[in-house]
Amino acid sequence: MDNEELTPCYQALSLMEAKFIADQLNAEGIKAISDGQDMQDFLGPWEGNPRVYVRRVDIPRAEKWLAEYEKNRKRHADEDAARGQ
Repeated sequence: MDNEELTPCYQALSLMEAKFIADQLNAEGIKAISDGQDMQDFLGPWEGNPRVYVRRVDIPRAEKWLAEYEKNRKRHADEDAARGQ
């Protein structure tokens, strides 16, 4: 990613989720990166959950995608709970 200012847009539950979200945002044409295992290995454990970063100019598009992602995630969790899983 170029030198444009990056800003955190999402705090994921895991490194895997952060990578998945960054990949999905990139597929939508929104340049994104996530905290990665290599960063954790180099810097040591961090406080809190891994984050996803986008360019400041892309925040509105990323937030729109993330809102839909959260809505779908909640729907799936509710369906699982209704089935007793």
